[in-house]
Amino acid sequence: MKLLGLSRIAIGTVCGLIMLSPARYVLADDDAASMKVSKPVVDFGEDQYTLSAWIKTTATGPIFTVAPLDGNHVIGSRCIYIGESGRLNYRIEGAGHTVGGPKINDGRWHQITLTRMIYVDGKRASHGIDNPPDLGSALSPVFDSPGGVLKIGQGAEDYPNDTVRQFTGQVDDVRIYDRRMSDQEIVKHFDGETEFRDTNLLAHWPFDGHTKDTTGAAHDLRPVGEFHYVEGRDGGKSVAFDGAGAVWLPLTDHAEGKTAHIITSKLPEITEPTYTDTQYGPALVKEMGFQHLLFVKRDTYTSSHFYSDFIDGCGRFGSNICVLDMLTGEVKDLFEGKMTEGIFGRVDLSFDAKRIVFGWKASEWEGFRIYESNVDGTGLRQITFPPQDEALRIKKYDRSSELKFAKIYHHQTDDLHPCYLPDDGIMFVSSRCEYGTLCNSDDQLATTVLYRVERDGSKLTKLTNSAVSEFTPSVAEDGRVIYTRWEYIDKGQLGVKCLWSMNPDGTASREVYGNNIRFPPTLIQGRQIPGYSNLFVAIGSPHYPQSGTGTVVLIDTTKPIRTLEPMSYITPYVKVMQEGGYNQYDFETNYWTRSPRGPLYRDPYPLSERSFIVSHNEDRTRDVRDPSAYGLYTLDRNSHHKRIYRDPDTSTWCAQPLRPRVRPPIVEMPRDEELAGKGLAVCSVMDIYHGMENVERGEVKWIRIMEQIPRPWASRRRWEPACGHTQIAGGGGPLSVKLLRGIVPVEEDGSANFYVPADRNIYFEALNEDYLELQRERTYVNYRPGETRSCIGCHETPDDAPPMMRMPLALGKPPVMPQPQPGDKDAARPLHYAVDIQPILDEKCVSCHGETDPAADLRLTGEHAWLANTSASQLRSKGYVPGFLEGSDFGGTEYIPAKTIGSYVSPLMKQIKKGCPGNENKLTLAEWVRIATWIDANGVYHGSYWGRIVPPHSDHPNYRPTPTLEQAIGTVNPYEEWTPQWRPPTKEN
Repeated sequence: MKLLGLSRIAIGTVCGLIMLSPARYVLADDDAASMKVSKPVVDFGEDQYTLSAWIKTTATGPIFTVAPLDGNHVIGSRCIYIGESGRLNYRIEGAGHTVGGPKINDGRWHQITLTRMIYVDGKRASHGIDNPPDLGSALSPVFDSPGGVLKIGQGAEDYPNDTVRQFTGQVDDVRIYDRRMSDQEIVKHFDGETEFRDTNLLAHWPFDGHTKDTTGAAHDLRPVGEFHYVEGRDGGKSVAFDGAGAVWLPLTDHAEGKTAHIITSKLPEITEPTYTDTQYGPALVKEMGFQHLLFVKRDTYTSSHFYSDFIDGCGRFGSNICVLDMLTGEVKDLFEGKMTEGIFGRVDLSFDAKRIVFGWKASEWEGFRIYESNVDGTGLRQITFPPQDEALRIKKYDRSSELKFAKIYHHQTDDLHPCYLPDDGIMFVSSRCEYGTLCNSDDQLATTVLYRVERDGSKLTKLTNSAVSEFTPSVAEDGRVIYTRWEYIDKGQLGVKCLWSMNPDGTASREVYGNNIRFPPTLIQGRQIPGYSNLFVAIGSPHYPQSGTGTVVLIDTTKPIRTLEPMSYITPYVKVMQEGGYNQYDFETNYWTRSPRGPLYRDPYPLSERSFIVSHNEDRTRDVRDPSAYGLYTLDRNSHHKRIYRDPDTSTWCAQPLRPRVRPPIVEMPRDEELAGKGLAVCSVMDIYHGMENVERGEVKWIRIMEQIPRPWASRRRWEPACGHTQIAGGGGPLSVKLLRGIVPVEEDGSANFYVPADRNIYFEALNEDYLELQRERTYVNYRPGETRSCIGCHETPDDAPPMMRMPLALGKPPVMPQPQPGDKDAARPLHYAVDIQPILDEKCVSCHGETDPAADLRLTGEHAWLANTSASQLRSKGYVPGFLEGSDFGGTEYIPAKTIGSYVSPLMKQIKKGCPGNENKLTLAEWVRIATWIDANGVYHGSYWGRIVPPHSDHPNYRPTPTLEQAIGTVNPYEEWTPQWRPPTKEN
């Protein structure tokens, strides 16, 4: 597409458009000069609009799409479509997905209405989604995004997920109003009312033999492809699509390929931040409600990522823990001497306000350890210590002589982010699990998981087994611990660093918010709002850069947590809507920008639901370039700041009132000691159909139990040539090794009651009678030994409570052990393509899909490629493994309905079931199940992280070994090849 001699395009003007093909159009030279700037009909994001239409169809597929002119469904795109279940779906890329209402592909006329929610025939049919500004809009925080086109009858090139991306059916009487109608008004609109008080009709397309906008605003639609007119709903005409045509309305000049400023229709309602200075004295103490403020004084970290403070963030030593007297303004340093030469991390205050616990790092070659002292700095004592083999660990894993990135991190273990527990224990995060961040190729970014320890250093216990990092635990008033958990099971590596909770002993872990939210990618430093069990404050931060700084977000979990509704911005002029970095609203130009400077925030501490203490950078260069950018401020819901304290030479962090707090209750879950001794827990599913869309009762016959395996440091490659560590498991597919734990039956009423292995990352897949996956959990739970817990159904939310008319059938029986799948000897086994899949292909498929002229251009031979083999690479690259790549940035972040990915929709399984022409060599049930299981594991190739992988090592005895179950889940390398060659650094270095 080409634009000639034009800086802006008149969207409301029709002349000069020339049809070139069913999918493309350009502006003619002689008409370009006459074009004038005008506003689009609506910004599908910031505007308060209502869109309504009448539709009639017996098919599935997209009805309305806002997407780039040509291209994929990118951030800011939106699509309303009829899913496989016949119900309406509404997805906004980067914001979420909602679905609801009755089945409407029944061949009858239905009115659909869209605001933030879906309505069908006048009735609300879904939860709401908060829209980001229209893609291509000047207000869009997505930098340099493509522009938007409203497409009626067509989807984007890659969305919806199935292959139906054109609408088949009739559309009539499409209207866009300039505000969001109420539920009552939408009922009246369904009953025939078209005019409403204080409401303007922005566009109206009646499709009475034409595609013109009858409001006179000249928002005429552009025909694309073939369609025709037939009898409409009310005796007039309607437009009919047969799966090939569409009509389009350009929304921004950027949609035409321009890079100039984008036309917008409305400015967001954002309050500009204001500042005042405070005066120390009695008035300030009375206003704050306390006299002393505890905080950390330290230069900004130099971190490359939100989670790498302890890795590459500790480049500036020298810090202290301090107390500010707000009556006098005096600041007292609590420590002196050696302690001040190190780095203080996060600090927490005991409930009686008599002690503090904190992380401290002594030097570059030593990790953070947990310490405790009295609130005046006396009585200092160390609680955690390096493991006894710490020196050997550094010798084994340090790569500072090889990699510039590793110069300030040597793979010592670190204990950090401590918080006091109601039972007087201490929870913290630690890298002593010795796991590597799965998306990090050179294995220099370490994972931290949750531990707890007693104050005397005893009973050090690992609580979780997560494959990527957990951070910043804090205790809520009900005794739960709120923390940040990063995860990616069958979804992209950047988008889900969300808030979770658990009991102090690690039981009852569950999502608080953010498990399907793309932006902000990270919710960190979460705390409960005092007096409100449903309200939390957190920092919304990018994945990088730096150090968990960003915008202050309020989260209300009484609202639907699968949407953006629970999240509101306390600092709405700072957002994160792409990677990397921040977006800030420029109040002079009224445009969003990407800036390397403040305003930025960290460490929000709630004083009430309207007032917070924050570490804040007003307008200085961000963290890494300015060691003293952050001071202490109060912040209210009106964006007003009061400067409390700042040090001209360094920054200040983690502030909290130095006053007693009510000790939360001690939460204790019943524990079956006999079960704990066997390393097991019990899971009970009340009704697996609850919350599962597109699935009829009776379809689910089995639950497949799966496990995600973390990647141990011990799997590091020390030979050449070697692949990157991100590729070990999937050979270009998933980043993590997946393990099968067996299957359990589902009762007729949808219930199940079964054992699961404890202290593992367990997730479930719902299977039909053919062992095909209907729905995948795409998150995991760490069950603690001896724990018994239940879930309501599939994709439940915390406020779900389905009616229990009778005792679930499964609960009337003892829990069952997972059983082997057909053809398997044991329930639990590694998933290893070379053993599970390739022998089946060799026997049943290669005769037609061989090296020479393979059928369907699909070669299923087993020659080893660099990371996998030929057949696996072909099947993945050609769409036979429908799923989401963990190595993508945000793929699959949002909730997806059942029957969207996996073996149920796999073209491979459909072809196998149909049968291959000329091949009578049918698969056995065991072979069928093995292939389905591989697809549902997102195409994982290697069954462990161990051994040499790339073909130049094919003659080596450790080349692509077949792992045992013990090896697959183990953290000790069974093929260790390390030879110590490390030398300690000289003092000068």
